[in-house]
Amino acid sequence: MQNLRGAIAYFLICCGLTLTVARAQELKSVPLNSDSPSFSLSTGSSFSATGKSNSAPVVRGATIKAVTSDVREAMEVIDRNHVSGAGRNDERIFATAINQMLKQLDPHSTYYTADKFRELTNDNLGQYFGTGITIADFKRDGVSGTYIISVTKGTPAYSAGLRFGDQITKVERADVQKRNSDEVRDLIRGPERSIVTIEVERADGTRGSFSVGRGRVSQRTIPSSFLMENGVGYIALTEGFSYTTATEFAAALGRLKQRGLQALVIDLRGNGGGLMEQAIKIAESFLPAGRVIVSERGRTRAEDREWRSRNVHPETMPLTVLVDENTASASEIFAAAMQDNDRAVIVGARTFGKGLVQDIIPLADGSGLTLTSERYYAPSGRSIQRDYSDGHLYDYFRHVSTGALIDKPSFAARTRTGRVVYGGDGIQPDIPIAARAWTEKDSLDYEKAFFFARENFASAIPGIQPSIERNVRWFRATAAGDNENAAKVMLENDPQFQAAITSVAPAIQAKNK
Repeated sequence: MQNLRGAIAYFLICCGLTLTVARAQELKSVPLNSDSPSFSLSTGSSFSATGKSNSAPVVRGATIKAVTSDVREAMEVIDRNHVSGAGRNDERIFATAINQMLKQLDPHSTYYTADKFRELTNDNLGQYFGTGITIADFKRDGVSGTYIISVTKGTPAYSAGLRFGDQITKVERADVQKRNSDEVRDLIRGPERSIVTIEVERADGTRGSFSVGRGRVSQRTIPSSFLMENGVGYIALTEGFSYTTATEFAAALGRLKQRGLQALVIDLRGNGGGLMEQAIKIAESFLPAGRVIVSERGRTRAEDREWRSRNVHPETMPLTVLVDENTASASEIFAAAMQDNDRAVIVGARTFGKGLVQDIIPLADGSGLTLTSERYYAPSGRSIQRDYSDGHLYDYFRHVSTGALIDKPSFAARTRTGRVVYGGDGIQPDIPIAARAWTEKDSLDYEKAFFFARENFASAIPGIQPSIERNVRWFRATAAGDNENAAKVMLENDPQFQAAITSVAPAIQAKNK
């Protein structure tokens, strides 16, 4: 009955109603409680950290009683007639039903079970409870396995003795050799201060068992930054926007400036969003006081907001921003602010196109919602939200334009200098450059490089195939925790990155004349 009450309350909330009887859940737009594993934000996640009161109209108790009666009757029919009987998974049924209702509103409003909601809030905090290893699946002689590709220094896994190249064979007593890395990860993570036993097989065939304490592991949203010889700096802002992102960014930028930074490339590719306030803070670093960064419009004028820079001493170095089809939401807020203010050159592929903002709404039993509460608009007044009216969510998230949407009109706007930009379909880069396609040969070279690095970790590299040699250098840098060199290797054959470097070169030359 408790689950049923919760499900009924969720149903009413998702329909935009306020409970007037038996108020089972108290809505509070306050993140956060961090005590469980993290997970990657889905594409197009953008959350406001500032809550609002529920302004929906009150409905009569009779309406609520009718809804609860229908739900209760449906569950009773299932109990009496479905082959599973009372052995059904209520939580899964309710979660599926609620999310189906939410998707009738928009693609980005989502219900999370208690476990997943804790993961969401932890992701925004930039931490999780685990051991500190990064794992991946590799196949050899037709047999897949889960291997450790890096162990972060100072973490429980590093102290316990786990290392690059170890194949995980058991977690606790469970044989995981036929499980994928996602399943293995979930088995390894757990409550803080608990112990997990991990059995591995090393490259030399020896086996070992390690008792690893689970601890608080920080996950950076800026995994790498470096400065090239020509004075161009690179910051990878690729892991979403958490509560630590603006601080991480300021630290990375400060280090590059100390080393002689003349121009900057910010990489937003694959950044699916996060806390929009963090994106606004970083945008403010580059825009002078008074410039509009973004505006929001909600259900009422009282909920409308506008953010302007208050920075009287903004950064003035030439700036290029790298984007792709997975650059979404909060990262699009930053990119649009740079483009509409003519502050940066945007390079890469058209972005995802998500202009909706969600509030994080915890519910009393630990579950929660991310509920769309506003639309955001770029400084030029355009919304970059793509049309989702045909209801084909697969096509929407895969960024495929269906026939019904191809001829939808775009909204034309102008930047500060009068350049025409368009709304309604993401951000079109100033310099469109297609990403290098990942081929089957690339996958094979990647696997070959991993096993070479695993078995010949200290051996010299020369003489092997160039594409494998490059991957070997990446694995070795990653294993050593050398994120700077790992990033440099990764970007060697990246056409979008090369175009970004080319785009800032004239500005550096002009600046130095």
